[in-house]
Amino acid sequence: AELERGVGAETTLVANNPRQHLPLSEQRRALPIAACKRGILNAVERFRTVILVGETGSGKTTQLPQFLDDAGWTRDGRCVAITQPRRIAAVTCAQRVAQEMACELGQEVGFHVRFERKATDATRVLFCTDGSLVRETLRDPLLTKYSVVILDEAHERSLHTDVLIGILKKIMRVRQQLRLIISSATLDAELFRDFFNTNMGPQPEIRMPGARGRPDRLWRLENATIVSVPGRTFPVDILHREEPVGEYIRAAVETVHHIHNTENPGDILVFLPGAAEVDTAVEMCRDSDASDGNTIVFLPLYAALPRHMQINAFRPAPRGKRKVVFSTNVAETSVTIVGIKFVVDCGFSRMPYYDAERDYQVLCTTAVSKANAIQRSGRAGRMSPGKCFRLYSEEEYQKLRESSPPEIQRRDISWLVLQLKALSIDDVLHFDFLAPPTPDALMRALENLVALKALDEEGKMTRLGEVMAEFPLEPRYSKALLSSDAFEVEEEMLVAMAMLNVQSPWTRLKSRSQAVREDRQNAMASLAIETGDLETSVNIFRQWESAEVGDEEFCQENFVSLQVLQRAAQLRKSLASFLRRHRLSEDEITQDWDERLKANIESGTLHVAERFARCFLSGFFNNVANLQASGRYKIVRGGAIVQLHPDSVFANFGSPPEVVTYAEVEMREGVTTISDVARIHPRWALDAAPHFYQVGKPSTRG
Repeated sequence: AELERGVGAETTLVANNPRQHLPLSEQRRALPIAACKRGILNAVERFRTVILVGETGSGKTTQLPQFLDDAGWTRDGRCVAITQPRRIAAVTCAQRVAQEMACELGQEVGFHVRFERKATDATRVLFCTDGSLVRETLRDPLLTKYSVVILDEAHERSLHTDVLIGILKKIMRVRQQLRLIISSATLDAELFRDFFNTNMGPQPEIRMPGARGRPDRLWRLENATIVSVPGRTFPVDILHREEPVGEYIRAAVETVHHIHNTENPGDILVFLPGAAEVDTAVEMCRDSDASDGNTIVFLPLYAALPRHMQINAFRPAPRGKRKVVFSTNVAETSVTIVGIKFVVDCGFSRMPYYDAERDYQVLCTTAVSKANAIQRSGRAGRMSPGKCFRLYSEEEYQKLRESSPPEIQRRDISWLVLQLKALSIDDVLHFDFLAPPTPDALMRALENLVALKALDEEGKMTRLGEVMAEFPLEPRYSKALLSSDAFEVEEEMLVAMAMLNVQSPWTRLKSRSQAVREDRQNAMASLAIETGDLETSVNIFRQWESAEVGDEEFCQENFVSLQVLQRAAQLRKSLASFLRRHRLSEDEITQDWDERLKANIESGTLHVAERFARCFLSGFFNNVANLQASGRYKIVRGGAIVQLHPDSVFANFGSPPEVVTYAEVEMREGVTTISDVARIHPRWALDAAPHFYQVGKPSTRG
């Protein structure tokens, strides 16, 4: 509570700097990258692409755009763009640089992240997520506003960053004066250099003014080079467990208390796979020992957390207290939390993996790679010697894969294909990828986009596809949202799409008592809608909006998260704005509909629950599962056997439906579950995509 008091959304992170007692100019000069300024600027003048290798904390993210601004790369209305894989890094770095440049955030320095932009035409330095810059190419295919594009944290190999690398290479063949800087914390430099040293076309010439009256001379730009920036790291002691742990959340909490009771002062950073585990660990710590509340502050950090709560994790702990930050992999490389001396690494992360053969993407909790483990341990050695407590043995560490595969080779790439098609890149198969997606994943993406009516049978972009590409959503989400007006469920679908883009609204139980469990079950029953989880989420949101009691009281009584609902409210507002700007006519949506369905909607004979489910199926028609005799479900497309998520309405009340649709598949500890489930009639799936299903003889169950 002490940290939260008085912290607003625009709070800067200047307080994080251990040299904060120094003037900002001296703080900047103390960073390792300051000594490399001249060499970096010389490289940018001579080479079209510069690969900058430097450890997180060297200052490259905040200082590099200022070097370029000082050197004149932002004159005459030009701008420097710096991409980040995560919105939290884009926003916090923009805040810091605005402070250093003594300007108001949103003026000379701005940011652009999904659903939020704070910048003007006069902005000279723009921090943005990589996905936001990809979408900007739809309006400005050559990115003409930018003189330099910096791809930060490129070693993470996010889907958007890999797409940007290919798009920028294509742009640079036309805009030969555009400069690209690829900033990476690991040794992928040769891969990037080799990529930008091939198929770049003729090397352009630039005219350099002659000195002291001498004639101008021509300078031929070279393609790509590598520049190394020294880091400032301290030794980190690595401590492994002798035996693997069973419950890693509990083991992490116990390790935090062990460090607090036995080690010297210093803050602790704990890595866990996902937001749910982070929240659970924070609650366990706060409830485990009341006396610790006087000496420890426990804080969460993950991407979906409201910004003012994210900022709390970066602020110094109150005097005499130790700060413990429980984080997802957002704290691995993108941001530096000053004051960390101890790291606890559970050894797991949560990542999506796409099975092209079965055509579904599953969110998996898997062991980290060695590269991830090294990045995590390095967090403890940024400002002083530290320790890393790994909750796995050294033998297990040696068995880890060297690095994680790039996202483009393990995710559904429908969004990627749609973006490339929107940029008039029709031959996606031969697009110049840094690492190409698998042929199976590419063919599935094309097939699904045709089924969504985003592409026609020839693979050409449709009017619907053009509008879907404008939305900062996966194609199936944007299709369902764009169909909502025709189904007369626009308000319901706006809320549903917002709720699907945040974590589950249900909070974790803080007590194991039977009475508390019964209270939670009763609360769920009072909010549950018999048609399933999707309409239940909409009902939770609406009940919260209209509640006569205060926000916190409503959430406590009903075991739902206020943070999640507040974030969903923000997303709903942003989605509504997108929908107003990119609305399609009803004829454009319904031109392929069955005439009987059109007539039923026009006559008002379809109940809102059916219209809502049909609208959802317009985007998620391939997410259909049949109930089996075992009580589990079999996904129609691919045949995977799954079970309901424990928080599903159907897992807690009544009989499970024979046929359902769902939003997401997740695998934890060997159990595969489907979440955000809704009851449907098989006919609705057939109407949504008649070419996608075959009608066969019914099984013993559905």
